[in-house]
Amino acid sequence: LLTEDRRADGLLMDAAIPDDVGLAALPRLRRRELVAASHSAADRVKLTAPSLDTRTARTLSGGNQQKVVLAKWLLTRPK
Repeated sequence: LLTEDRRADGLLMDAAIPDDVGLAALPRLRRRELVAASHSAADRVKLTAPSLDTRTARTLSGGNQQKVVLAKWLLTRPK
């Protein structure tokens, strides 16, 4: 289940996308692994954003914001 209100509860609106995507997986990933895993998860959900490392969720369309939230929780390896 994902949060109903992605803007208020699901995203860090001013954080870089890889940091936001990797947030839920922090307990099991080191920093170097986090960036690669974040990019992989973004690819899996077909997140389309130029300059992924420097963009923030605030600058994305609503659909891409939803993909960031989905990518974040996919990194936790849900059952």
